[in-house]
Amino acid sequence: MASKFPKLQKLTYKVLGEPPSVAKNVFEQVATRNAYEILGQSAHMNDDDFLDKVSRACFEFFWHEASPITGITADNLNRPVTYSTASIGFGLSAMIVAAERGYRSRSDIEQRVETTMESLSKTLTKDGMFYHFLDENSQPTTDGYETAISTVDTGLLLMGAITVGEYFGGKIKDYAEQLLEQCNWSAFTDHEHKQVFMAWEPDSKEELDGIGKFHPVRWDYFSDEAMICNLLGSANPNKDFALPAEYFYHWERNKGQYHPATPGYESTDEFVYSYSGALFTYQFAHLWVNFQELGADQPQKFNLPDVPAINWYDNSSAATQAAWLVALDNAQASKTYGPFGWGFTAHTSLQGYNVGAILPRGEQNLPFLLNGEIAPYGAGTCIMFDPEKVIKTLRYYYGLQDDSGKKVVWNDSDHKPYGFYDAFNLDNGYVAQQYLGIDLGPMLLAIENHRSGLIQKTFMKNKHIQRSLKAIGFANLSQD
Repeated sequence: MASKFPKLQKLTYKVLGEPPSVAKNVFEQVATRNAYEILGQSAHMNDDDFLDKVSRACFEFFWHEASPITGITADNLNRPVTYSTASIGFGLSAMIVAAERGYRSRSDIEQRVETTMESLSKTLTKDGMFYHFLDENSQPTTDGYETAISTVDTGLLLMGAITVGEYFGGKIKDYAEQLLEQCNWSAFTDHEHKQVFMAWEPDSKEELDGIGKFHPVRWDYFSDEAMICNLLGSANPNKDFALPAEYFYHWERNKGQYHPATPGYESTDEFVYSYSGALFTYQFAHLWVNFQELGADQPQKFNLPDVPAINWYDNSSAATQAAWLVALDNAQASKTYGPFGWGFTAHTSLQGYNVGAILPRGEQNLPFLLNGEIAPYGAGTCIMFDPEKVIKTLRYYYGLQDDSGKKVVWNDSDHKPYGFYDAFNLDNGYVAQQYLGIDLGPMLLAIENHRSGLIQKTFMKNKHIQRSLKAIGFANLSQD
């Protein structure tokens, strides 16, 4: 029998790359949601123009939602405004995208970056490591949900600082060198287990640099966060503050696969899964490091026969496919899910902060919550691993409209025109009309890496990073 939606069927096959016999039930799922019409909302733009529209909207957040005093970037748009070190790291990297793409004049961008870097050089730290949240003067604040020194947020800040240092040079590079060298990773590490602590917190909010304690949790399980901390720890030019390269191999590398229930689709390749299973844990390090170019790491260099060598690009590609298959398998459970509705990662939820996640993962004791919520940046940041699926998905999100014709997930019409909102749920109409630097930043940088490789190329020029990568050991780097 001929399909009632011939154009939609043709589109579905093109998107999925599957023969009609395999795509049939997926076609039925997509057809019921009028996906063809929704995707048509952005048909007037080619892929590059569409991606540029998304990138420009993301960048505007980092330009406008910054401290007028120090240039550091807000964490989100809640009040009181707090500035997070992670958002600053993403925001610094966003500035070189803007400089290359002409979103602002290079001189204005360079001045903003220099102001930001100078302010960070004066921020109160502990052993050179940064508090998670800062005020507009770039000093620690008690207005955030914690007053901790965060190792991964420090790491994300440094990744951005290194990138702008390599791009602009001069004073900005001098500040980047200072920030990298001041971070005493050794003081924030449990050397018995060869693992970095996640955080340190003072005993009193009235005396942030006083007596405190390390949180008992360590980066003991695979996550891009663990990779960032160990890479930077090894890269520190101050030998007293640096970590041995071997520590890169001392967190759990447990492997699993996702086995789809939808007929016609194969299981993913085995991949090392993270503890939470959220997509961001497979993305963040790749925003700056080109693991596809590096090839597999080499634990055998450190006589660790029980530690598997991993190509981390292939690993994140498999995790991306798993996330897509999860949405496909559960398309009947929620209007949100399907071949164009996926992106299970941390986001703002009706229940508060939700670390949306997929199986397999280390946190096996918790169920996979099919609550219908997904975050656009979760799928959007996967463009580094599966651009065809991601571009179609972002176009679908862009085209979603309510009964009045107003876009549901995309906003470029008011005084906060920053593109995709944080999260949404088509079952109950919930839209988290919120913007976070740690959402928009990753998507922006991932899109730029897909378009030009700019962020990765720039970051990996740094001599300390090159030395660290060689010391850790990757198949496609010389081991001298």
